[in-house]
Amino acid sequence: MKLNYFVNNEASMTQTLRRVGGKIFFSALALSLVVFSGGVNFAKAETATTTAQESAPVCELNKALNELLVIKDGSLTGIARDRAEFKARKAVVTQTIICADIEIAGTEASLTGLTLVAPEDEALRTQFLTSLNASKDQYAIYSDAIATSTGLFDIKNLAEDILTWRKNEYIPLLGQINDFILVISNEQSTKIARARFDKISSTISILRLSNVASIKSLLDGASALTTKADKLNTEAHLLVSAYFVPIPAYSTSSPSEILSNKTWEGKPPTGTDMLYATGTPVFIDSGFTNTQAVIENTDNKATSTPKLISTSTPTVVSLVKLSIISLKGAYTNYLKISVLVRNILGL
Repeated sequence: MKLNYFVNNEASMTQTLRRVGGKIFFSALALSLVVFSGGVNFAKAETATTTAQESAPVCELNKALNELLVIKDGSLTGIARDRAEFKARKAVVTQTIICADIEIAGTEASLTGLTLVAPEDEALRTQFLTSLNASKDQYAIYSDAIATSTGLFDIKNLAEDILTWRKNEYIPLLGQINDFILVISNEQSTKIARARFDKISSTISILRLSNVASIKSLLDGASALTTKADKLNTEAHLLVSAYFVPIPAYSTSSPSEILSNKTWEGKPPTGTDMLYATGTPVFIDSGFTNTQAVIENTDNKATSTPKLISTSTPTVVSLVKLSIISLKGAYTNYLKISVLVRNILGL
């Protein structure tokens, strides 16, 4: 018995936890650079990439940012500088939209690739896909606005509008979707862990080793940890279920309205708007800004999740992380059982 499955799964989960936060942060920095004049060193910044066919759009935000920095730090002056800077800033905003389109396509693929059972989850996935389509429409409006921009004031104004829209609407939407994908993926992991436990228990019984104290203790501990992992993920799932709410239509503002600082109509609910059945606020930032929550363990089992107490509001990510920790403990017990069985059998 090996821990390879869990190690790979944990690495995948960790990568997923970081994916949305990293891309959001980088895009926000890019737009901020277009809006404000202060210099930022992006020499080591990472940008999103795509593995799609060569004919597909490629995210080159880092390249566009570097070109803007060269101009800002260069020796051009007067009209020549203004023209070059306008062109460079325009490229940054354009690349931001291209990268977002690629990101949306990847997110759509992740959503459609999930295996769902509950009708409620299917409904939520449909809602997310609809919202992503609305986001694509909004980005298309911004693309049109780029084409009609004629100077530095226009492009800075547009970048500021995009930055605000992303902060208020697009980023919370991605946070919700990321939470949903994490919960569903981890749900599959807990099912696999439980199936693994049943298989190992059956094997131990066939070998007539069920009464060996050390093996029994490890099995009981693994069972408790798997149950705890499932419970934590169920709590996270309840939080995600609260995301199912009617979402008003996005703006259909014209490019000229956007450039005139007109506001769009309607937006997805933010953290303070989201309430679930008990009326308790649900935070939808996927744990990127909320304090990581910890859950008090009341099972009093020596091999269960560590007893940690906090008054912080539990988030989907914090609950899933604790669930993964419990699963890791269960697989650690399986490895120890394997060693004990081999020693007893003289293998």
